[in-house]
Amino acid sequence: MAVLVVEVRPHWFTAWFHRMATEPVVDVDGVESRARWGVNRVSVTAGPHVVSVWFRYRGQRAARLGSGAAELTVADGAQVPVSARLGVRNDSRFTVA
Repeated sequence: MAVLVVEVRPHWFTAWFHRMATEPVVDVDGVESRARWGVNRVSVTAGPHVVSVWFRYRGQRAARLGSGAAELTVADGAQVPVSARLGVRNDSRFTVA
């Protein structure tokens, strides 16, 4: 097993709004995990993975706003830092690296 340490951050200019009105979601290989703004830990197996991050407004369940993704290969026992940053504009996407 390994751990993805996913840091999900809104842009500093709109952070107050996102912390109040939205919820981030971390998706690893099609499995959604409700996240929080800040550091999130997701256990994964060793090997290649697709990590997607998006947000939705509180109370919504189907929306995928600002979706961004990256492909990662994880070694067994590793703790892999993943950065997910949202842009300033309302139609911005997450940059996942």
